Amino acid sequence: MSYTAPIEKKSMSANKTGKQTYADYLKTPEGWGYELFDGNIRDMAPAPYTNHQSAAGNLFAELKLLAEKNNLGKVYIAPTDVYFDEHNCVQPDILFISKERVHIITEKNIQGAPDLAVEIVSPSTKHYDTVEKKNLYQRFGVKEYWIVFPEEERVIIFSLKNGAYHLLRTYTKADVLHSQTFSAFKIELTKIFTPVIQQ
Repeated sequence: MSYTAPIEKKSMSANKTGKQTYADYLKTPEGWGYELFDGNIRDMAPAPYTNHQSAAGNLFAELKLLAEKNNLGKVYIAPTDVYFDEHNCVQPDILFISKERVHIITEKNIQGAPDLAVEIVSPSTKHYDTVEKKNLYQRFGVKEYWIVFPEEERVIIFSLKNGAYHLLRTYTKADVLHSQTFSAFKIELTKIFTPVIQQ
């Protein structure tokens, strides 16, 4: 989830290491708005722009349809907590858990790395999504990471190999997106990047 430049919540208590924990994170208001990133609680408000929500909603609908049709697993949209460890709990815009790993899904959150994480980029958080979040997902073993740029109508896909992300391809609106990890995920990007305001 990535909408505005993250703001560290200094008012929350930190432990002896100077880092905030998952227990601190649970004290934040329920629902969308916060992430625990490397021991800092970040306030992600205000809400995203309409083009962000349009791309997120369209992509979620396509992925959910393909996952259910092919009995692949579960697809979730933000806000859904992904708990990595005591100092990292984030809410990807969209995430996918394969059927072989549904045991990591609990009533409260996802316990561990999703198979696929998707972030929709906002202009003010480009670095957060393309560098910080990318490094976090790589570190905790997210197999595939999609970065969606609604303003530019393109998608970049990274795949995890030997513990490091490798660029697979950059897709534009005219392309059909192909997932290397999940062959059934083939998506016409004209269905994702639809105009928010009709001319």
